[in-house]
Amino acid sequence: MPSTPPEGFTHIHYARAGSGSPVLLVHGLAGSHYDWDGMGPDLRAAGYETIAPDLPGHGESAKPVRRDLYHIENVFDSFAGWIHSLKFTEPLTIIGHSLGGYLTLEYALRYPRKVRGMVLIAPFYTQEQMSPFLRLGLREEAINALAYNVVPRWLYTLLVELSSFTLIEGQGLGHGLTKEVREQTVRDYQRVAPAAFHLPLTARNLKPQLDQIEVPALVIYGGRDRTLRPRYFPVLAERLPHSREFRLNAGHVLHQSHAASLARPILEFIASLG
Repeated sequence: MPSTPPEGFTHIHYARAGSGSPVLLVHGLAGSHYDWDGMGPDLRAAGYETIAPDLPGHGESAKPVRRDLYHIENVFDSFAGWIHSLKFTEPLTIIGHSLGGYLTLEYALRYPRKVRGMVLIAPFYTQEQMSPFLRLGLREEAINALAYNVVPRWLYTLLVELSSFTLIEGQGLGHGLTKEVREQTVRDYQRVAPAAFHLPLTARNLKPQLDQIEVPALVIYGGRDRTLRPRYFPVLAERLPHSREFRLNAGHVLHQSHAASLARPILEFIASLG
């Protein structure tokens, strides 16, 4: 079992719905359980129970003030302890996006018998993946600006609106995310603890241990990802012993922009796990 997490990380909020074999949905940095609103209904309609947490420092989960607590090991201990507190009677299928993919890989490394399979959507597993765009957002000055509440809502909205613009096949330039998703993204950015943006910088390099993960995996990524370098995703799929990959002409949040397109490959993969 994981060590006891720091006092400030004891509460994890989560949404649980449906019935059947459990599927854990783990969002990425600055997200929340709402990230899975587009994918959850298909999973539940197929006969699965969905459990979607707000990671520590995010959404409605605990946000301790102490900046030094925001280390990926503390978050992992809290995350793993929360999973075990739910006392599942069968192994989990875990779907993790970006930083949630990192936590999924760590959990599969440390508790392989508790994981039936994992779907890794644009997963983070080494700091080598981080694009100049992401490194810019993780600058100390940017994080300090968040901490002192000097980033107005209109600027969050502008950044989300601009990042959502993309070339849509047959339609030209348009929004890859719906208005509802864009508005929720702004709300999530406003709710995240500023110190949580340090988490990717505290993560260890998982590359040397990937070949030790025997859990079946489906690696899903977008060829137009501007947050994590796309060329690293096939490397991950190649190094995991039991994996397959699925590539879309999409960006980083393809679980939100292309939820309908992902339903079939994900459901087929989960069904194949037996």
